[in-house]
Amino acid sequence: MPRISSLVLLCLMAVLLYLPALPLRELRASDEAAMADIVRNMQQSGNYLQPRIQGKETPAFPLYPWLIAICSCGSAPTSFSVRFPAVLSIWALALLCGWMAGKYKGRLAGFVAAATVLTCCASLRIGWRGQSETLFALLLTAAWFVWYQCGPQAQRWQRAWGYALSLVFLAVLCVGIKAIFYFYLPLFFARNPPKLMRQLQSSSHLIFLACFCALLLLWMKGISGQPFLSWDAIALAGTTLPDEG
Repeated sequence: MPRISSLVLLCLMAVLLYLPALPLRELRASDEAAMADIVRNMQQSGNYLQPRIQGKETPAFPLYPWLIAICSCGSAPTSFSVRFPAVLSIWALALLCGWMAGKYKGRLAGFVAAATVLTCCASLRIGWRGQSETLFALLLTAAWFVWYQCGPQAQRWQRAWGYALSLVFLAVLCVGIKAIFYFYLPLFFARNPPKLMRQLQSSSHLIFLACFCALLLLWMKGISGQPFLSWDAIALAGTTLPDEG
């Protein structure tokens, strides 16, 4: 398939499958309305570091609300601005997977990879909802990719660990400490475990990991009061807020 027609087809799929659904339903009170309220409180107070619901400080992960605030452009959050960051995450994930597959296996593989991300059941089921899981999937995939590109491929391990852990830090701001577990777990199933263990024990990794942990503790306990674990965050399903359009 010619390159231009493939890109046009992917763009049409991305727009038609996701954008029309954004304004069709009211915000769900279980999570979307709660995040909209967090963003409104951020805008009114000018404090974007400490999430609040109905004016009260609450343990919540701030990254997705920040993106909602950016998409709202200073206005009150709408159903479109609450959900659009999730759609952007799906689009970016499709682009990243397509580029990765195309780089190593050719254009057809890249097209298939991107189309698979856009049309898989999980993406179609939650991709248009205001939630942080698609953003987490994007950040985690990007972390693995830069680690592989800069580390095993280019043998630039300082960049590999620095870039990857920076993305993992953003993922922690999105879903909590489980992002660290999900990043490291697949590394233990690498083709060459002894070499990987040496890299995990290398000074470059340990230095960046120490900086990562120090920054994370400072952020969670000293600046925002963000929870460590996802189940310690606000139970959005139990938050009673009025539905919004």
